[in-house]
Amino acid sequence: MPQHIISVTIGAINLDLVIRMILFVYILQIYWLSATRPSNP
Repeated sequence: MPQHIISVTIGAINLDLVIRMILFVYILQIYWLSATRPSNP
């Protein structure tokens, strides 16, 4: 059983989770800033 393929797959999954978490925090921060910023129409 090739171990390097498994490690690469696990690494890709971990990288995907990290990217999703960073994007989620980034979007949440933008939403929070836009929600807390005083709205001037």
